[in-house]
This record gives sequence, C-alpha cells and structure tokens, in this order.
Amino acid sequence: MADNVALENAVYLWFIQQWWLHIPLSGEMICEKALFFHGEMTESDEDFVASKGWLDRFKHHHGIRRLKITGEKLFSNENAIEPFRIELLLHVINEKNLSSEQIYIADESGLFWRMLPDKTLSDLNEKVTPGRKVIKGRITFMLCANVAGKHKLPLFVVGTAKKTTSLQVSHGLCMLFGQKNAWVTQELFLELFKAEFVPAVGQHMKSINLPQGALLLLDNCPGHPSAEELCTDDGEISAMFLPPNTTALIQPMDQNVIQNIKLRYCKLLLTSILNDPVHNENLENALKKVNLKDVVFSLANCWACVS
Repeated sequence: MADNVALENAVYLWFIQQWWLHIPLSGEMICEKALFFHGEMTESDEDFVASKGWLDRFKHHHGIRRLKITGEKLFSNENAIEPFRIELLLHVINEKNLSSEQIYIADESGLFWRMLPDKTLSDLNEKVTPGRKVIKGRITFMLCANVAGKHKLPLFVVGTAKKTTSLQVSHGLCMLFGQKNAWVTQELFLELFKAEFVPAVGQHMKSINLPQGALLLLDNCPGHPSAEELCTDDGEISAMFLPPNTTALIQPMDQNVIQNIKLRYCKLLLTSILNDPVHNENLENALKKVNLKDVVFSLANCWACVS
C-alpha cells in the first residue's frame, strides 16, 4: 500500500496529463512534483522525502517504466486525416469500384545492417561501459502489400551494389537495386513501379478474376515521383499520396509492420554471429563476415514470416 494514497493519486493524475501531452518526464521531475503536492495538500509539519525508494515504489504501484522517445506522432497533422479519407480516398475507391484486394500500401525504411544493440548488460561494479567503433553499412528496404493482406510483393532493397539483382530466396523473390547512397530516388522508384509493381499487380488480379485496376498509397517523400508519373497509360493502376505529416498515424506499414521486420532481422543477425563456428569467440570478426547478400536473404525471409 502507498504511504500516502492521496498524494500518489495526485502525482499519478499529473503524470497521465503530461503523458497525453507528450511531455518527456524524468524521475527527478516526478519527485519535485510530489514535494510540491505534499506542500499544497498537507498543513501539518509532517516530513516527506521524495526519495529514490519512494520513486521506485510509486513507479511499481502504477506500472511506470522508462522508455526511449521514438516516432513522430507529436508532429503529425491529425486534422488532415478525415478530409483526405472522406473527400479523396473514398471518392477514388468508389469511383473505380476498388476492393481491398486492389488497394496497395508501400513504405520504405532504412536499416544499418551491422548494428549491434546500443545497450548492454554490465557488471554491478562498473560505472560506465566502454564504447566500440560502429561498423556502418546502410540499406533501404521497401515493403508493399494490398489491404486484404493476401498479396505481398517481393521485398525491394536498395544497396550500394552497382547492378540490379534478382535473388531467389526460400519464400520467393527479392529485388536488390543499386544506388550510390542506398537511397530510393525518383528514377529508381519509377523503374520499380513500371517493371515490377504493375506486372505483379496485373498477374494477381488475373489470378483472382478481378479487373486490372489498383491504387497504390504512398507518403509524399522526395524519393517518390509525382502521381501523374505513377500511372499506367490506361489509368487503371495509379498512385495517391497521403497528406503531409500523417504517416506516423495512418500509414499501415508504420503501425509495427516495419518494426516487426527489423526486430526479426536483429534476432537473426545476433543468432548468426553467436553461432559462427569460426569466430564465435570474437563477435566483432563474426559481424564483419556478414555481407549484403546475407542481409537481403534474411530480410526477405523476415518479410515472408510477417502475417
């Protein structure tokens, strides 16, 4: 039981209010607020110390834990979502008579494919943990699937390789594109749309006896061509962009799909280097052995495992 239920309830209510406002909070801030509330709520000379022990008990009672601040939700434009959904998206869906099989979502994300965890376990007596030189290697991967969830396109990866390569993995095909900085450019995306997306969608529609029509939903990043360019000659397969600053809220791939892929990949990477028969005593050397082909195969298999 809490030593002072009224005080704890007041502090917790304040904590929840700040949390909904996306205000970063520390343990020191909670303790200071507890001292303030104690002074406001108690007229006696009763001593109260917002000690570390009190803070630990408070966090335990209310299930509070420390989290890293992530995402861009605070900067999102919620007011633009409903007008887009009702006035634009539903209008196009109804006009073209599209089913969930014919609406596709695509999104890209960067991956440092040789990164080890940035936190570590340490001896109780250690005050600090020495750092290590980061082995950098970055790729961009793109996921694309339809709203029905029944058609997942092959994984598309952009690395620094000079040639475009098709890699046959156990669960399907993976396309590896080359670009100097491993970024998705407008030229690369347009090539991908015409040479890979349109034929794959056409084949899927034919297999399920639906008309050759589809809508691709994207965010409006600089690496995407205009909607006029992302359209077939007959206009049956086209693209539409989500409103600016709404991706974190309504882009389905951002709702833990990409995060799921990255978590699965990290697990595979760590398992691989820990089980390396030659360098299992030196994880740094095992990490250096991982190459881009290994990464693409691992990512493609992770994508195939996502339901």
